Amino acid sequence: MNLRIQVLYQQFSVLKLASQPDLRLLENSIFAFSSTQRELTLICETGVAAQILATNSSDGWRAFYLDGSFDFATSGVLLSALKPISSAGIGVMAISTFDSDLILVKAEELNRAARELSLAGHQVFYE
Repeated sequence: MNLRIQVLYQQFSVLKLASQPDLRLLENSIFAFSSTQRELTLICETGVAAQILATNSSDGWRAFYLDGSFDFATSGVLLSALKPISSAGIGVMAISTFDSDLILVKAEELNRAARELSLAGHQVFYE
């Protein structure tokens, strides 16, 4: 499966939170919450992250956006992009939305990850 994958220009941060922040801070930005019984995590643009109280954080992430709308019944979409990056020894975080997926890598690995995606047959482009 060959995908169109857009490199987003934004920098991202991963925040561990003690409580949910004011959602108005996140307006007009890319973000994702995840929660378990043990923790609440927010992935958001770094400029927004500076305004949110976190108990721990990791900055310096960049994102690839899998361009297109993928049906839930279609298998292997995310895997087809994760596999070449992972095979190159690059750590990733993934975010899934209703229609698509984002893959985050550390900023210093962005170009290498983009090259691996291209070598795997994906069309990588910058916005």
